[in-house]
Amino acid sequence: MYVFQEYENRETLIKSLTGTIAEELRVALSNKREVTLAVPGGSTPKPLFQALSLVKIEWERVVIIPTDERCVPENNNLSNARLIRYNLLKNYAKKASFLGFYIPNMTPNRMADICSKKIACKLPIDICILGMGADMHTASIFPDSDRLEDALANDDSNILIPISSPSVSEMRLTLTARVLKTCTRLHLLLTGLDKKAALLKSESKESDREAPVRAVLFREGSTIVHYSS
Repeated sequence: MYVFQEYENRETLIKSLTGTIAEELRVALSNKREVTLAVPGGSTPKPLFQALSLVKIEWERVVIIPTDERCVPENNNLSNARLIRYNLLKNYAKKASFLGFYIPNMTPNRMADICSKKIACKLPIDICILGMGADMHTASIFPDSDRLEDALANDDSNILIPISSPSVSEMRLTLTARVLKTCTRLHLLLTGLDKKAALLKSESKESDREAPVRAVLFREGSTIVHYSS
């Protein structure tokens, strides 16, 4: 069962989570030459990214990857890579390496193949931060995704896959649930009453297909949910 932590307000949440992730990075860096941090897109993690960028650690030994990406160029406002570069890869964190998924003039399948090979040697992810939608999706694993079964499969055949859904307008690339749920430390960042309601609703669903977020909530390792209204 996941651990649910509720905060008085969003500012308190961000301050606490920043401290937690900073300490987890320090511990991981003391045990490994290179550490992998996976982060989500969306507006919710922006203040977290900005706070993390001010943390003094050996960022040059940290590799940052998105949990998912839209198949759009990095200069597009919808790009998660753009969000990460403008909000996280600055200040002290500008020394970190970034492994983006979008490759110009290439098909989504080819992008996935190339990036999967780069990611494979960095698994398991040391620290992963995820979000969740009101439809109970996480990363870009939507309940109505065309490759939902592949995204949720427990075998190791897929690391990063192209995926589309009637719910969204762009083809996306997403880390599979297997990759997400086998990370060492996993945090789910939620704000708003609708997200809390969706989280509770996911508990009543019978399968991960109905609520993909269940794949990371009910994994073998502990998942910590950080919530504020």
